Amino acid sequence: KNYSKSPVLGYFCRMNRHNGFDKIVDAFIKIKSENLMPDLVLHTCGGYTGDDKAFIKEQYIKLKEKGFHKSFRVFHEFHGNKKAEFFNSVDVISVPVRKYDGYGLYIIEANAAGVPVVQPATGAFPEIIARTGGGITYSPDNINELSASLIKVLDDKELMLKLGTE
Repeated sequence: KNYSKSPVLGYFCRMNRHNGFDKIVDAFIKIKSENLMPDLVLHTCGGYTGDDKAFIKEQYIKLKEKGFHKSFRVFHEFHGNKKAEFFNSVDVISVPVRKYDGYGLYIIEANAAGVPVVQPATGAFPEIIARTGGGITYSPDNINELSASLIKVLDDKELMLKLGTE
């Protein structure tokens, strides 16, 4: 990874409310608005359905109103080389789901690509992360803790490298 570039937060899942896409947008806005990491960029990959379009538009409007829409990129293809391109472009992944997942394929895929994760401490996430050593957890449904956890990883290159290579 090239750590001299702007830090990049990634979201790798279907962009909908159920998977917490709005939470990652809110955490991103909080971090940038509070000048905690002004050059932070948000990359998303994972697609959406027609049912998700109005919700995604709401999130984009929030970004645009704050002037952060130019720091936001959607990877529309999420298979093969395009998925690898996405993972190579991000420093950390978070999918702040509202549901209690019994698995988290995106955690495994991110870790396999050497990318650490920041996930809510729900469902199978704490166990998966404890076994892989590939990330950290935070109290669910807490944008302040999500933001602080993202900064903790993004601000510490040694920790990021350690979590990404466990």
